Amino acid sequence: MGSDVFERVVYHKGQTFLHENTDSTDSYIVQSGTVRSYIIRNNRRINLSDFKSGDIIAEGNLFLDEKLAFNYEAYDDVTLIRITRHDFQKKMSRMDPQLSKVVTHLADKLSNLQQDKVENMLRERETDMQAREIVDHLLRDMDEARKEKYEDVLLPHFNVMVKALDEIRKEERHKRQKAQAKKVQEKARQGVTEKEAAE
Repeated sequence: MGSDVFERVVYHKGQTFLHENTDSTDSYIVQSGTVRSYIIRNNRRINLSDFKSGDIIAEGNLFLDEKLAFNYEAYDDVTLIRITRHDFQKKMSRMDPQLSKVVTHLADKLSNLQQDKVENMLRERETDMQAREIVDHLLRDMDEARKEKYEDVLLPHFNVMVKALDEIRKEERHKRQKAQAKKVQEKARQGVTEKEAAE
């Protein structure tokens, strides 16, 4: 491979080519197709973002010695341009040193922003198990490809519904507990009043 030529690689639909919690010094530019990032939490897959032509994947690998935060898979057949840290740093060495420092600093800030984004997305996509059970039951006869598509559409709505019902149950329980406490207080006051009257 020439010094200024990056390698093109092809991955087929369903192939995961970068794995979370592993080391990598490669980044990729999507040339064609779609790449999807996802994580696994509590044995459950959570899809995060889709990357299409022109998007850059795992750019932090070119600067930072950190384990990957996400998995990346070919959502369909994809062609990617692979950029290794070695090749990238060779190009960086030709830059003005001050500009090189700025780029490195920006990459570090980007990594922190991505972590914040993922945490926010996880909070937003936190799915009640009851919602998942309902959707799983509704889609039980579908093939996996169609099931995944409809899960992404249905889960957020059922999740909102289940959480709303849960809030209603909590409010009702709180009202009952409050009413019960009030009755106990009234009985206690009544008992004191009767005792005082008897004396």
